[in-house]
Parts: sequence; structure tokens; C-alpha cells
Amino acid sequence: MRVSDDERERVAAFLREQALEGRLDHEELEDRIGGAYRAKTAGELEDLIEDLPHRRVPAARVAPQRPARRQHPPVVLMLGLALLALLTVPTLLAGGVAVAMALVMAIMVAVFVLGFAFGPFILLGLLVSQAVRRRRAPHSRHWSPRY
Repeated sequence: MRVSDDERERVAAFLREQALEGRLDHEELEDRIGGAYRAKTAGELEDLIEDLPHRRVPAARVAPQRPARRQHPPVVLMLGLALLALLTVPTLLAGGVAVAMALVMAIMVAVFVLGFAFGPFILLGLLVSQAVRRRRAPHSRHWSPRY
């Protein structure tokens, strides 16, 4: 069976590890890595590592990947931080440290109270959305009857 570039790279990395452990000298490492990059079949790669202690690593499986989701900070958090900065920075510049501290504490209490009031509803919504997501099974390629 023909090998992929990824398999050649894994064998080359394995050979480098073996050289670091002292099982291969520099010349032998270069010869074997060259052979790994020239290898066309799995048998040729096996011949390069058969005399070295190793566990047989299964071939890399390519799983279907979902498009990467960009993680955006929550809008509410960003707005809250902006409001906090707008309210505290001028107060601090004016020398009212105590007033700024009181303002920060008032905002923290407001966030806590709102979280306490709406938190259970948000948590329930997240749980329901996850349950719905899990109920929808991904479509498999092979159809099998269910008895």
C-alpha cells in the first residue's frame, strides 16, 4: 500500500527520536530519513524501523473537520467593560478614588443581582439547546436497519 507524506513525516520524526535516545548514529539517521522520504510503500517504511523498539502507530485517520468557529467575546461583557472604563477613568483622573471604587462595587453588585435573577433561565436554555443538539444524530454514510 502506498504511503502519504504524513506517514513519511511520522517515520522521520520517530527516527529522530531514536537518534536522540542513542540508538542511531548521525550517518545512519541521515540514510534512514532519506529512505523514509523516498519510500513509496508501507513495507519500505517498515523496513526502516523494524530493528528499532516501537509500538506500531496506526495510520493517521482523517476525520471530517468542521469549519473553525471564531470565538468572539460576549457583546454584553465588552459593553460592560467599556461602560466601566468610561465611568471609572474620568473619576480616577479627577482624584475621586473612593467614588470610583464605589462605582465599581455598584456595577459588580448589579451584575451579580442580574446574574442571580436571570442565571437559572440562561442555564436552562443552554441545557435545552445541548439536549436538542445531541438528539440530532449526525447522518452516517452506511444505513443500517434498526430492529
